[in-house]
Amino acid sequence: MCGRYSIRKPVTKTADLVKTNIKVEDTDNFNAHPTQKLPVIKSYSNGKALELYEWGLVPSWSKKLDKFSPLINARRETLLEKVTFKNLIQTSRCIIPADGYYEWKREEKTKTPYYFTKEDEELIYNITKALWNDESRKLMDVGHAKGKTITPETALSGVGVPLHPGAERFYKEAGLIK
Repeated sequence: MCGRYSIRKPVTKTADLVKTNIKVEDTDNFNAHPTQKLPVIKSYSNGKALELYEWGLVPSWSKKLDKFSPLINARRETLLEKVTFKNLIQTSRCIIPADGYYEWKREEKTKTPYYFTKEDEELIYNITKALWNDESRKLMDVGHAKGKTITPETALSGVGVPLHPGAERFYKEAGLIK
């Protein structure tokens, strides 16, 4: 994930997906950033909830919490092997509703923000396809003890939200859904 993103009308956008809204207002945020309380969808035994969580992770092993900057990103390549994340990926997942994200281009002393959003399905189709390429498969197999159990066939098990049209297209082409 990036360092800034936008979300418009999170309550309206997620109304069909969640059972409960816990103190989330239906307001636009065009500058969602670390340390803010932001809307996420969490899954519970009685359904999904939209609630606010602070963006950033302070690992339990951090000895000087007052001087530790919260972690805001994880590399896909090392996600399943880093002690900070390897257990969280199995136990503490959530969905971040977002409309787009910002990346900055540095030119000499100036940083210019660029906003990325994609209305069509091609980007998500290609991201989903990349998740299941041979190189990604090797990383999952060796990166974590449970990595081998995550397969295209099991990835959709228990998915309680509609798939993005691009992801749906990939799984249909792969013969995993009708």
